[in-house]
Amino acid sequence: MRRKTQVFPGKYCPECGYILYYSNIEKNKYVCKRCNIVVREWKVYLISPSERGILKNAGDRPPLGILYIASYLRKNDINVKVADMNHKSLDEVLEEVERFNPDCIGISFTTPMFKRAMIVARKLKKFIPNPKLVAGGPHPSADPESCLKVFDYVVVGEGEKAMLNIVRNEPEERIIHEPFIQDLDSIPRPARDLVIMWNYELEQDGERTATLISSRGCIGGCVYCSRKSLGNKFRAHSAEYVVREMEELWESYGYTSFYFLDDIFTYDKKRVLEICKLIKVLLPKISFRITTRADMVTKTLLKRLKGAGLKILSLGIEHADNDVLKKSGKGMTVEDNERIIKWCKELGIKVKGFFILNLPGASINTIRKTLHWAKEMDLDDADFYILTAFPGSCLWNNPENFGMKILDRDFNYFQARQNLTQNINILNKNIPQKDRLLKYWKLVMEDWKKWKKRRN
Repeated sequence: MRRKTQVFPGKYCPECGYILYYSNIEKNKYVCKRCNIVVREWKVYLISPSERGILKNAGDRPPLGILYIASYLRKNDINVKVADMNHKSLDEVLEEVERFNPDCIGISFTTPMFKRAMIVARKLKKFIPNPKLVAGGPHPSADPESCLKVFDYVVVGEGEKAMLNIVRNEPEERIIHEPFIQDLDSIPRPARDLVIMWNYELEQDGERTATLISSRGCIGGCVYCSRKSLGNKFRAHSAEYVVREMEELWESYGYTSFYFLDDIFTYDKKRVLEICKLIKVLLPKISFRITTRADMVTKTLLKRLKGAGLKILSLGIEHADNDVLKKSGKGMTVEDNERIIKWCKELGIKVKGFFILNLPGASINTIRKTLHWAKEMDLDDADFYILTAFPGSCLWNNPENFGMKILDRDFNYFQARQNLTQNINILNKNIPQKDRLLKYWKLVMEDWKKWKKRRN
């Protein structure tokens, strides 16, 4: 009797361990000649469309969302392949899908990637006979109906349980919404072995950097953001799970620099302290970057984070005007941000600020004030963005309540660097606001870059 060594069904019989033979009669089925039983091998192909031309640093980090889904499906004996189209062409994907012959193909995408996702899906439908296509990610979660013309199923929320349900059960309903997973440690770590990690060249201060997601959900109430994908309640991996993943990235790929992609890394302060404690014992020579809210950090916590290797702290500051912040649902003040920036300067922690120009209540004067404030606070780095109201957000659903107007709701032309949201405070009869704000955004970016160059 052969020893059971299968990773996926389809190699050895789960009953007797005898080698299986591929069935020429039915797709993805294998036969045990000793037990005379048929074993079904489920196959799933997961795709992340290219972000090139949409994001400035597209392709510098692996698509962790679909890698989590891949690891969860493998845990349930499903054969999975992954395609990151930042590093793989459409022709290569079609060729690989034809060879792999999957039961189900999942595509995860945001709203700016909508058009590309539709192109890929339509190509797959023409190229592969009767594929079961599944849409998932931030955009399908926010507006599932927009995907039903092309996709067989649309996942709203997290993809792990939903994909398993679709593959195994082929439910009659086409929009699938599974309860959020509360015990995140029950999900295996992302299946990074399914991508070529050396393709990803994200750096922090000249060091090759790995990305991690240690928690899910955002408790914020920003009017321009939709939280349907991961929910508005904070859920987190344990400190042990997080640091073990960091250890694996160091052991397998040599990473000593890490970037946590969590929306609010410091929400659970007790967990943060436990992570810091474990890092100091197990990974004393690493450095890392986090993102959080200014009202979710204390100076004592910053000191502990610094002692564990915190190098860069990112803040969603958005605007240097309290009235604008209030109207935008930020739930914090300019003074909150000033306080944490001061603490970081004292402790030697670099600060990167994220800003949005045409928020509700913003004007040319508040934009100028925000740029001046960023220089005055001596931020180490900053990014300035044009407001984009995302589907499912309060601003998208009721823009008039915020003194705004959505200029274009066609997802095929939805780009994060286009001005699709009109602010009544930034109107000019002689110049269309779309062109005026884009021009002003470029001037702000040029001004900031010149100041930063002089500063350094």
